[in-house]
Amino acid sequence: MADLEELIKQEQTEEQNEELTRKGYTDSSGNRIGKTFLTTLSQVKKIETLSAYQGEVLIIHGTEDKTVPLEHAYRLIKVLPSSRLKKIKGADHTYNRVDWEEEVLKETVNFFREKL
Repeated sequence: MADLEELIKQEQTEEQNEELTRKGYTDSSGNRIGKTFLTTLSQVKKIETLSAYQGEVLIIHGTEDKTVPLEHAYRLIKVLPSSRLKKIKGADHTYNRVDWEEEVLKETVNFFREKL
């Protein structure tokens, strides 16, 4: 994903923001997210850091991923010139079908065979 901080902020409710202030953490989709984590995310220059990487990258993304929009994959492609995007048609965020999982594994194995 291109920007985890952006995704968390988009999903964060007012109730979660209040809980974060009150307790120092909140539940975000089953994950305990604390103030320190969010502060650190805001300080990390994600895209700038990635753009310095010169190696080849395989990005695999489901076309029906509702957790991390496909737009994030396109943003990564722009800053990683030696990257390749493989879209898994119909797949969700966790590739929650056997054929999707098989396609992810096949693409990953093929990528490593080519590059290693």
